[in-house]
Amino acid sequence: METHPVPRHVPMCDEYPNNLDIYCVRACYDDICEKLLLAIQQGKQRIVVTGTPGVGKSVLYLDFFRRLQEQGRFERIIAAAFVDGNEKARRVWRKDSSLGTSCAAKETYNHKS
Repeated sequence: METHPVPRHVPMCDEYPNNLDIYCVRACYDDICEKLLLAIQQGKQRIVVTGTPGVGKSVLYLDFFRRLQEQGRFERIIAAAFVDGNEKARRVWRKDSSLGTSCAAKETYNHKS
């Protein structure tokens, strides 16, 4: 099974456990990530991934984020978390073009309804 280091500076609304250094890439991730990248190439600006707790949404997101970073074409990635249909938080990742590397600018927007 393929493994990768957990990417740092990932814009996640719920933090991934800090004590984990690697994650396993499930066989289905290639197909799912390919479909997500195709949706972006076709002009989709928002992608929603849902599932029950523990199904692997966060690890899929880590792997998808790694793939986006490898492409290097994205200036900004926004992740949002919702609870009962209301936005809980939003995180923004920006590419630091002056350094030529990626860094995180975690901006939190808490929306209270």
